[in-house]
Amino acid sequence: MGNNKQSGFTLLEIVIVITIMGFLLAMIAPKLGNIGKTSVETIDKSNIKSLKGYVIIYQQHKDRLPNKPITVVNSKSGGNYQMPLIDDGDAENGPETIGYEFNERCKPYLHTLNKAEASELQRMGIRRMTVLNDYLGSTNSEFTKDATDNNDTVLNPQTFDSDEAGRPFNMVDVEEGLGVLMCGARATSETGRIKAEIDRDDEIANPDFIYRIFVGVGKDCSLVTEGMVQDEGISPQGMQNKDFNTFNNYLLVLPRLQSTIARLKGSGELKEIEVTDAMYDEDDEKAEQKIVDLSKAQDIWEVDVCSPQGVKSEQTNVDMWKITRVEEKF
Repeated sequence: MGNNKQSGFTLLEIVIVITIMGFLLAMIAPKLGNIGKTSVETIDKSNIKSLKGYVIIYQQHKDRLPNKPITVVNSKSGGNYQMPLIDDGDAENGPETIGYEFNERCKPYLHTLNKAEASELQRMGIRRMTVLNDYLGSTNSEFTKDATDNNDTVLNPQTFDSDEAGRPFNMVDVEEGLGVLMCGARATSETGRIKAEIDRDDEIANPDFIYRIFVGVGKDCSLVTEGMVQDEGISPQGMQNKDFNTFNNYLLVLPRLQSTIARLKGSGELKEIEVTDAMYDEDDEKAEQKIVDLSKAQDIWEVDVCSPQGVKSEQTNVDMWKITRVEEKF
């Protein structure tokens, strides 16, 4: 008779194999995770570039910018606009509205339009906007960002009305007194002067965005409703951060308005700045430098697009710029 005895693994051999597999998995998992992240970033950059192309095509075909974008602010009773909460990096207390990266890279502040700015936006084709009114990201804490300073906190939570004016994405006319997000500067009232909130030694990803307005691409935006793009602009990379911030739409960076420049004249604020690659000391010969003229209004076709992480359509080798010199003021 043949030998029917079957050989098998001992318990010790099985434990050793499992242990080795565990080490291999621990080594491979971070690499797989990195591939996933890189893929999402690649998709995001492609989306930004494509969306800008659609916006330019829309502008050239219609001779105006897309109507009914999102003004990324909160409102009570159809007014009293407030800066939404900014990600504090703590997922335990629920998500805030605006991502930490967007805040660091783009320096958004609550700005109040005056009559001339509102009229100029209307002439560009933006006659109405939807107010974000983010219930989830702006009421998750007893603290809220003060509308007059996006770095300070006050003890009053942001509140919303139950009527039409306080609902998410409430449609409003673009008019004097409307609250919007502006890069690096703000006016606290429709009659007040614009004050720059950044200065020498501050870092910013896109210095050419200073004094320009951010608006989101939502489902009511005419880019979507007129069939230029299939759906509202949601960033896949932003969706990965949904535990930290709720607003993950791509944004239009509107051209710098002539009426904003007129509002700045005589204010003593930034007019022309020199910036240096923040990775280097300003005297380092390797550091890329450039001068940014903030005194010129821009044409309608100079609209740009950025992600909710503050990444724009055409990136240079410089990720963050440091303001090293204020060449001239208004």
